[in-house]
Amino acid sequence: MMKGKFFTVTLTIFLITLVILGGLYTEADAQVYEDYIDQRNELQNYKALVYQINNAQKNIVLHFLNGERSTFNFNEDLIIFEDKEEIDLAELNVGDALIASIDPDQKIKFLEKIDYSLENIKDLSDLGYGNDITIYGTNINQDIFFPFSENMDKEQMQFDLNLEYSRFIEPDSKIVIKLEDEEIYLNTISELNKDMVSEGIYSSKISLNLSRYINNGDLNDKVIKISILADLKTRLNRCEEVNSDVFFFRIKNNSKLRSRNKAFFNYNIADFLNYKFNKVNIHLPEELSSEIAESYLKLNLFLDRNFAKLEKNLFFDSDYKADEIISRDFKTANIFIKEGNQIELDKNFNLSLGSQAADSFISRVRTLYLNDEMKVIDFNEDEKKLRQLSLSELGYNSLVFNGIGEIERNISFSSADLGSNPEELEFYINSEYTAPINNQSTDKDNSYLKIYFNGQLIRAHQLDYSGRIDNLHLDLPLYLFEQENNLKLVYSYYPLGRDCAADGQDFEAVISPNSYLNIKGEKVDDVITFNNLLNNFYGNGRIMLDVDNKELSLKYAAKVISSYRKLDSRSLNLNVDFVNNDYEFKIGDSFRWAIAVLPAYQDYSIQNLVKINEGEVNLQQDSNEFVFEGKSPNKSAAWQLDKIDAKPFSLITTSDLSQESLVALELLSEKISNVDYYRNLNGTLLLSSGGRLTDFAADDYETIKADQRNFLVNIYKNYKVQLFISFIILIIILAYLAYLKLAQKPEEK
Repeated sequence: MMKGKFFTVTLTIFLITLVILGGLYTEADAQVYEDYIDQRNELQNYKALVYQINNAQKNIVLHFLNGERSTFNFNEDLIIFEDKEEIDLAELNVGDALIASIDPDQKIKFLEKIDYSLENIKDLSDLGYGNDITIYGTNINQDIFFPFSENMDKEQMQFDLNLEYSRFIEPDSKIVIKLEDEEIYLNTISELNKDMVSEGIYSSKISLNLSRYINNGDLNDKVIKISILADLKTRLNRCEEVNSDVFFFRIKNNSKLRSRNKAFFNYNIADFLNYKFNKVNIHLPEELSSEIAESYLKLNLFLDRNFAKLEKNLFFDSDYKADEIISRDFKTANIFIKEGNQIELDKNFNLSLGSQAADSFISRVRTLYLNDEMKVIDFNEDEKKLRQLSLSELGYNSLVFNGIGEIERNISFSSADLGSNPEELEFYINSEYTAPINNQSTDKDNSYLKIYFNGQLIRAHQLDYSGRIDNLHLDLPLYLFEQENNLKLVYSYYPLGRDCAADGQDFEAVISPNSYLNIKGEKVDDVITFNNLLNNFYGNGRIMLDVDNKELSLKYAAKVISSYRKLDSRSLNLNVDFVNNDYEFKIGDSFRWAIAVLPAYQDYSIQNLVKINEGEVNLQQDSNEFVFEGKSPNKSAAWQLDKIDAKPFSLITTSDLSQESLVALELLSEKISNVDYYRNLNGTLLLSSGGRLTDFAADDYETIKADQRNFLVNIYKNYKVQLFISFIILIIILAYLAYLKLAQKPEEK
């Protein structure tokens, strides 16, 4: 009994001692780490990977992301940390990511082990597929192009295909997956593992190890082409039901290509954006020039177009020193825009981008920069105004049709893709198709090509027996033209005698990529609205920013421009000027449009501008007309559209520079960054106030002349009580007269 108690007491004391010693060690580690934090800023710090460790010689070879490798000896007092705790040198492995702190003798005094993931995942939403790809009909042929770069390890690639499909698809229907046009997967629906998503809808997942199939010599070094094909069988009536909502095949936009980056890849300027970043910090000098502001606006738009999920931060700080460590992780990119024409990538993977070199960096010319330094002597990429724009130039290959019934394909393009706001727009179609069977002359009306422009049918072309369409000409009505446009091409094919059996002969057609849009003339719309903004703000433009609030106005100019220009792919051509916030707007002969971002703007002499300063909200139609005037205790921010000298103009401003006004401006900029929100805007004004936003169309309201307004408003203000009483009396009298009329006896009528 005594022995048991003695053992229990001894064990308890031992455990308490361990806890105390553990606490002391933890406290000691914490103190050592704090000392390291205090000292590291006095040392040269590098982000690097462990390439080689030599314990006997007490040195290490570090691999920097820009490809450089250097050998460093250890300081006698070397301390290594992981998760703020000391670890032994033996716990380091080749490939580990480190922050290395180098003393003045070029010896390593501190090493900090940090997280480093080589995983590189791209799903369809990253490729621009905001929605799932839903295909109707029995013949499926969908190509998907994933970006590929040399830093991706070809031996570690997996494709995850997520599908949803109709219950009316027969079990023996086949699914084929091709890699670079080589078949790598064949299966039937019945062999897939499937779950029921909802009534009548099943889901399946197919995972493929692509490294088994990739041929290093044949793989395109820019993209990986994956094709999903299916020959779907059904017992439905193929003429009426197969191309309807009840029979579908859906490729989910969370389907993805999984890969890993090579551990010791030598990144250069051309590869900088191929690295897998989660965040980018853009640093501008405190003394902001027009040239640097222009470069930032272009770079910001480029990143929004190509890296939609990337978190971006803007900093205005002093010039950095070469090889300075800015972010202590491997998932943050740092880009410093400075004066000059140099591009440099340092050991810590900081990119120094000269303002005169920015245009080339965001162009396809970047692929030529296979080094860490580049001086751009000359670069000029003029925006071509194409009078004829082929489907291939819009990014479309051949459009393939296969099936029975209504077989459709879609072509989307923005007004900015055309390079101008056309006065006339034509479409020329070249196609080949299965010629209809000519049994009887009366049967030849079974096949058509129908063309819809923005949802409206504009042509139903009857197919003849040649099997060809050569330069079919269509005038696209400009009253249907929008800033985002859709051409729906529908081959309508029904077998003779309506023989719609499941095993019937399929119709086949292809529309050539040399089909084209023909653009004639150029115009500016009479009224600039959010619905046609992209149609009119193209070509060379002028950006006016507040000279006293450069940082603020530049930040929001970038968000406004990106909100609508990320809908197209054309280059951004602009000049930045810094002006006072009472500047009298002028666009100039050399510019087609202008945007002013002037918080707390003062001069409202321009016609049609909505005045929101001094707590007022005034909507003016011209200098002699008003729609509305009021006062509000809330501060506001506004984005408004107009014309100056018959040229498109936009003003972004606030009531003042108070915190409330800036919060309203931030809310406005956040909302318009959402593409779906922007697409639903109407009118000429977007007002943000009191935590809410509203768009407004002043042209929808009749206006009152100023001389009339003074008289009428004064009567209302001075006699509104009397007017109200008179109105009530008038209503009572009219009601009484109506009662007398209805209450008359029949014989008196």
